[in-house]
Amino acid sequence: MTLLDETKQLRNDVAKLRPDKRRRYPDELRRRILSWVDRATDAGQLESECAKAIGVKTWRFTMWRRMEAREATPAREPLALVQIEAPALPMSSALCLVGPSGYRVEGLTLDQVAALLRELA
Repeated sequence: MTLLDETKQLRNDVAKLRPDKRRRYPDELRRRILSWVDRATDAGQLESECAKAIGVKTWRFTMWRRMEAREATPAREPLALVQIEAPALPMSSALCLVGPSGYRVEGLTLDQVAALLRELA
């Protein structure tokens, strides 16, 4: 089969798919398209010309190649969790109040904060 015959066949196969943005390309068709694009570019065509000839956006070629490369990459071993000890920090029951203009009042109890807010209101 010549490159031109293959172009027509791929264009027909792509046309049979769903015509909207949710179009899904079967794995076998993606492999055929990428193989054809590689051979066509080796013959001197641009990827944009290939995309126009079969009705597929150029960015899909790049995306499919990245997917293939990711699938071909061996999986990494999962990272292990390591137990650490955090120093115990003293817990404070005192509250801190920061006003809208930036003043800061620290070391108050809840009753003292409530009284302060009543006075400022």
